[in-house]
Amino acid sequence: MYSDSVTDNGSIRFRVPTEIKVPSVVNVSVYYKKSVSGIIPVTVKAINTDTGAEIKTLKTGAVPAGDPYNYTVSETTIISGGITYDFTGEWKWQYKKNTPSAPIVTSSGSGTSVSFNVPSADEIKDGITVYVHYKEGEPSADEVTLRVIMVSRVGALIEEISRETVSIGQAISKSIQNSRTVRGVTYQYQNKWDYTYNTSSGDTTKIGSGITASFTIPSNTKLGTVVTLKLYYDLIQEVVIPDPAPPIVLPIDTPSPYAVINGDKYNSSYFFSKDGISTTESQYVTVRTKEYLLGYRLVNKTGKVTFVVPVTMNYTLKYYTATPEEFLENGPVEVTEIV
Repeated sequence: MYSDSVTDNGSIRFRVPTEIKVPSVVNVSVYYKKSVSGIIPVTVKAINTDTGAEIKTLKTGAVPAGDPYNYTVSETTIISGGITYDFTGEWKWQYKKNTPSAPIVTSSGSGTSVSFNVPSADEIKDGITVYVHYKEGEPSADEVTLRVIMVSRVGALIEEISRETVSIGQAISKSIQNSRTVRGVTYQYQNKWDYTYNTSSGDTTKIGSGITASFTIPSNTKLGTVVTLKLYYDLIQEVVIPDPAPPIVLPIDTPSPYAVINGDKYNSSYFFSKDGISTTESQYVTVRTKEYLLGYRLVNKTGKVTFVVPVTMNYTLKYYTATPEEFLENGPVEVTEIV
C-alpha cells in the first residue's frame, strides 16, 4: 500500500506513482478540524471576597479571540440586597480549557484597570469570566446593622442569610429553618443560636435555642456597629444502614475438590510423544477446592493447605519396528503398546 501526505492549503495536487497496479482506485483523504467561533463571550461579575458568593453581574460582552480585553472597575460603592459593598482592588479572570478534563485556568490582577489578552478560540470552552472582589461596607456611624448568618457547628461561616438596619431597643424575631441547602449541600439546624453586639466595653454574646431567635437590640449597643446573629447548622448524615446478610454455613468436613493433571504442554490435558513423554516431575496439577478453602479460611484465618494427589498415567505408544524394509514384504510393522 502506498501513502503520502501534505499540509498545503488550496487545490489537491499529487503525482500518481508509476508502479501503481492497473486497474486501481486512488483514495484521497482530506482532514478537517472543528471550526471554532472567533468571538469569545466575557462576563464581569462582582463577588464577595470573604464568602465567594456572587453579588451581581457588572457587564456582559464579547471580544475576538487573540485581542486584548479591557475593563475599568468603578470605585463607587455598589448596593445589592440592601447591603453596601466596596471594591477591594483585587480581580481575577478565568476560563475552562477546551480539553476532556476541562481544567480551570485562572489569572489574577489588581487595580481598577482589568486588562488581559484573550486566548485563541480553540483553547477556551464556553467563555471567560472576570471576578471583581468586593467586601461589605462599614455601617453608618448613626445606625446599627443586624447581620444574620448561617454557621457550622464550630462557628465557621456557611452563608449570609440577611442584613438589615435596626434601631436600639428594637425587638427582633427570626424564624429558623429546620434545614437549609447551600451550594447543593443540605444542613440540619442544631437547635442553637447566639447574637453578638458591641458596646463601649467590647463584644458581648448571648446564647439561645429553639426554632425562633427572639431578642431586643440592647440599649448599650454602640452605634455604627454590627449585631451578628448566628444560626448553627451541621451536615445531614444520610447513612444507609444495610440489612444483615444471612450467615455463611459451609460443610467444612465434607470438601468437594477436583483436580486436573496436564502434560508437559501447560494447560493441555494430553500430549504427543514427539513433544516428549511426560514424567511425574513435570506434571502440572491444578486443584480446585473452592468450598473447602473458603471454609478453611473462615476457621483458621490464614495458612497453607497441602494435598496428597496420587498420580497414575497410561501411555499409548505407537511405533514401527526397526526391521529393514528389504526383509519385510509390507514394510515396517506398526506396534501399539499401553504402558
